[in-house]
Amino acid sequence: MQIFRFSYTSIPCLPHSVLAAGFFDGFHQGHRALLTEAKKQAERLGLLWGVLTFDPDPWAVFRPGEPLEHIQSLEDRERTAEALGANLFCILDFTRAFASLSPDGFHQVLKDMHVDYLVTGFDFRYGARNAGSVQSLTKAGFAHSVVQAVTDLDGKISSTRIEEAVRGGNVAAAMLGQDYSVPGLIVHGFGRGGKLLGFPTANLQPDPGYLLPARGVYAGFVQTDSGIHEAMISVGVNPTFTGAGQTVEAFLFDFDSDLYGQRVRFYFSRRLRPEKRFDGPEALKSQLVKDEAQSRQVLDGHDPDPDGVYATAESRQGVCRDRGRDKDMACGIK
Repeated sequence: MQIFRFSYTSIPCLPHSVLAAGFFDGFHQGHRALLTEAKKQAERLGLLWGVLTFDPDPWAVFRPGEPLEHIQSLEDRERTAEALGANLFCILDFTRAFASLSPDGFHQVLKDMHVDYLVTGFDFRYGARNAGSVQSLTKAGFAHSVVQAVTDLDGKISSTRIEEAVRGGNVAAAMLGQDYSVPGLIVHGFGRGGKLLGFPTANLQPDPGYLLPARGVYAGFVQTDSGIHEAMISVGVNPTFTGAGQTVEAFLFDFDSDLYGQRVRFYFSRRLRPEKRFDGPEALKSQLVKDEAQSRQVLDGHDPDPDGVYATAESRQGVCRDRGRDKDMACGIK
């Protein structure tokens, strides 16, 4: 996949193409419908196809300083588009000047990019004061397709709905098409998991800007340099102990390697329970034994990344299912 990043005032020589336009945070099932349509039209026209997106998030431009969290980073969106078969990934720098273009000015940008056919959602808006719409594309005679909302039993699938679900502990895999995931660096924690509880954990320092799921215990996976490993993941403040602060940590099943300093990705497959304060370490340890058993049952045969966005087929086949190792060796973190 070819990746292009540019300003609307300095457009490189791009191939003629069919592009699907949008911000695409999460590349959920609605977004994927746009890519399916773009691919179909490109095959009909004999053109390359891909994605037209914007960076930074328009929200950051118009409301600087306000907290902003995303389902995916720009790099994640690039990976997803490539995994879904796109030939091109075009990133337009989003600035106030670009946002101030008239609809006709935006049409000219598309022509200068050699976009022969545009695919948008039904609610796509562009230009100064969002004056541009699918109706103005039609009026301008620009070749395009409009994809209607993709829905489930609860309504339109959208990035906003997914964000709300994740914040509530529903990791929204059905809407996303894959398990929700957060990358980061493994750092030293408090050391209680292995020494006190017999469940040594890998502590994640999440990359900035990612939305974290609600506090609680999750069945999930951890992608390391050696592959994808089943795990149970805790998000919270460890209320059974004091002075912990917010942590994101995983107990990897049947795993005995040192992960300190390694970049990994945590996949959240299903929330098992909310965070809870227990009457001491023994009560917590008893619950963790139950959490592990439930996690193994939930994860058996589950693929967190079916399209291979973050993980190769080889690493998915390497999901650790050796149940015979000593639990106290997990993670190699004491």
